[in-house]
Amino acid sequence: MSGLPDPEQAAVSNRTFGCVRLVRNKTLAERHAAFFQRGPRTRDHPLPPTSRSWR
Repeated sequence: MSGLPDPEQAAVSNRTFGCVRLVRNKTLAERHAAFFQRGPRTRDHPLPPTSRSWR
């Protein structure tokens, strides 16, 4: 027992964190684009329909 994950646990963790990074990066990209198109008040506007296609 070394405290390290076995290969199967490592694969699950890598897959999970990869998905989390993907969603976070896509969300940040949309917020960044919205900021420069509409200004800093991005929460007052609904997300564009394209953002729903990858959810």
